[in-house]
Amino acid sequence: MVVTDWLDNISTVLFSLDIILMFFTAIEIPNDLPEMRLDKIAISYLKGYFCLDLLSTFPFDLILQNFNMGFGKENKLFRLVRIPRLYRLIKIIKLVRIARYIDEVLRW
Repeated sequence: MVVTDWLDNISTVLFSLDIILMFFTAIEIPNDLPEMRLDKIAISYLKGYFCLDLLSTFPFDLILQNFNMGFGKENKLFRLVRIPRLYRLIKIIKLVRIARYIDEVLRW
């Protein structure tokens, strides 16, 4: 259990860094050059995936455990709080697929 907690904390930190980096990553505009202005990037991210990223990264389980609110591992609310982690898992799978694609292109 200690190893999984450690990995969960590491992934929370990494996804938190990802949120910060998304505010500085150029966005694609159809039929145009990538948008590089930070204000436009921030507005686009806030209107898009920011809320989902924030909810999936926020450590609800740690807060519930630290406040000892009577939520055990078997409690339905505790399990419900863990649902946003699925989004993080999907995001990791997409990143792995992109990395494999890039690797194949570079080898070609």
